[in-house]
Amino acid sequence: MIYQARISPDGKRHFTYASEGAEHIHGFSPAAVMKDPSLIYSQIHPEDRAFIASEEERTTRDLVPFDVETRLVMPSGEIRWSRIFSRPRREADGSIIGDGLEIDITERKRAELELRQNEENSRITLNSIGDGVISADIGGRVIRMNPVAERLTGW
Repeated sequence: MIYQARISPDGKRHFTYASEGAEHIHGFSPAAVMKDPSLIYSQIHPEDRAFIASEEERTTRDLVPFDVETRLVMPSGEIRWSRIFSRPRREADGSIIGDGLEIDITERKRAELELRQNEENSRITLNSIGDGVISADIGGRVIRMNPVAERLTGW
């Protein structure tokens, strides 16, 4: 979703533009998001809200880029992941305008979790083998060894 958000000097927030990506990521039409920004904010996972609020405050205070990953709770209860980038600027009236991009990173997060789980399973398996096992890269550098190999080699 490509968007433009405006925070007025009194702290009110609204979207001045939201692309069709709002429908894909959040399930809401761009018109609905521009009419009621709370539709999107309410989807932020409760455990992520304080972090998002502190990053948003830092961004608006210091006019530094906003770049966060957050979980979204969809109406179905499904948890999805989103990465949000925004670059703020101050307008003459004191408002902060953020031109931003939000992308769905759910599949990447799922792949990262699966990779971590596979690495943990490999570690557990390697450590439970009764023989010494040493893995080396193509240059011959040892990259992994199990406790039996450590005892045998003294490394």
